[in-house]
Amino acid sequence: MKSKTAKLLLQVALCLTSVPLSAQLIKVEGGVALSKQVLKEHDKTDISDIIIGYQFCVKADIPVSMTLCLQPGISLKQMGSTFFTTGNRNNIISDITTTTRVTYLQVPVSLIFRCDINPDMKVLFGTGTYAAYALKGRRQVLESNSRMEAVSVTSPLAGNDAANSIRRMDYGLVFTSGLDFANGLSINGQYQAGLCNLTPSGVTGKKITNQSFMMTLGYYINRKAFTKMLSSR
Repeated sequence: MKSKTAKLLLQVALCLTSVPLSAQLIKVEGGVALSKQVLKEHDKTDISDIIIGYQFCVKADIPVSMTLCLQPGISLKQMGSTFFTTGNRNNIISDITTTTRVTYLQVPVSLIFRCDINPDMKVLFGTGTYAAYALKGRRQVLESNSRMEAVSVTSPLAGNDAANSIRRMDYGLVFTSGLDFANGLSINGQYQAGLCNLTPSGVTGKKITNQSFMMTLGYYINRKAFTKMLSSR
């Protein structure tokens, strides 16, 4: 089931980018992903500390008009969270730090609007959606108190049962802005708001969602062909 879902996401991305390369603007990009999780439990909301991860992505701009394009892609992204809580074991108060890191295969699809600032620069805005599948993950629980040394326990993460911490599937909304330059470089900021409850099946009264902000540097590998195509319209 795990491999089938990952293959399905990959097939969707390949289908979305199956338009001939001459009709696309292909971009490769990479950068930093700042992510956190929002935990809602029994009418109480807790927001984790930010985890610094990464994102590497390949995107294809499929022209809709002179200023609009459909932008599907496929990316490898690391997300996670850090929660701080306290526990009581044998009347000893402990500080507990729970850190998760999850690597996702992600397929985003956005509608992008571009307009000229000057002949050498364009500004872009966009919105869309994404689907993601957790390839692997780790959870580390660090417990410490005044009577003992810190104890760290690391375990695999990702599944769909109460013994694991999160579901493998995730989906949500994407909001994008950035600058494109005449030399093919691109600077982008992107915010993703997860809509999927990551809590495993069988767990009630609890909701966990992903949130992340990415800053990436990209390069359009066939920008000349794309610019020529647009100017001919």
